[in-house]
Amino acid sequence: MAFGRTMTGPDARDTALAHLRRTLPPATAIGFATTPWYWSPPILPEFTAPVPGSVRRRMILDARAPYDLRLPGPDREWDMSVLDDRAPEAVVISDLESQDAYRTAHAGALAFRRALADRYDKAVFGARPMIFGVQVVGDGHLPVDLLYVCPTVTIYRHRGGSQAVGPR
Repeated sequence: MAFGRTMTGPDARDTALAHLRRTLPPATAIGFATTPWYWSPPILPEFTAPVPGSVRRRMILDARAPYDLRLPGPDREWDMSVLDDRAPEAVVISDLESQDAYRTAHAGALAFRRALADRYDKAVFGARPMIFGVQVVGDGHLPVDLLYVCPTVTIYRHRGGSQAVGPR
């Protein structure tokens, strides 16, 4: 019942995308911890391309995006350089890409999360299934296959306001 209810509501990726469009002007810098894919708000159609990550990364960088997209380096996930230099105004992370990295204490993911906590406030889109106001999953972790139907997307916004607008 609780899982069925999550499948009938708005998709967290679409809700997060609507929030980005509503709150960030064009050309604002948005960072990603991993190369965007189906787990990310669909800023570009290339985000869902069924191709290897390195090919998808190049497609995204070559596309005409409404925002200044800051992607990790080639074959590098949880790349701290995304947050260095001119910090992006927003950073987008889905639990589909982060849950296992955090759960297994992936060093790069934990360092990235700490850096975000120090400089960014967060807004979470989507929720875990609930019955009568009680979360179905006690620790918040779901099997990956269930994340397909009830993902959460977190948008981190830089505490200092707009940091970088325009191409890098």
